[in-house]
Amino acid sequence: MLTGTEMVVSGEIAMLSMRQLAAGLGISVRHLEKLVEQGAVPAPIRLGRCRRFVRRTIEDWVAIGCPGNRTPADVRQDSNQQHGDAEVKHS
Repeated sequence: MLTGTEMVVSGEIAMLSMRQLAAGLGISVRHLEKLVEQGAVPAPIRLGRCRRFVRRTIEDWVAIGCPGNRTPADVRQDSNQQHGDAEVKHS
C-alpha cells in the first residue's frame, strides 16, 4: 500500500525511505542509520532533508550477498556483470 511518499516508476516503488528499507531488512531504523554511517549499505540519495534508497540498487546489493563498504557504483558494476551487461569505462 502506498502512503503517498513513494516514487513510483513503471508500477513499482523506485525509492525507499529509511523506515521502509529497515522494515524490509528486518532491522531498526537506528541500526540502518549505523550501517549507512559505516558504509555497510549502499549510500542513500539526499532529497533535501530526506534520504532515499534506490530500490534497484538495494535489490542488487541483496542479490550479491549484502557486502559491506560498497559504493552504489560498485553494486551496479557487480550487478551489470551478473546480468551480462558490460560497463564501458572512458579514459
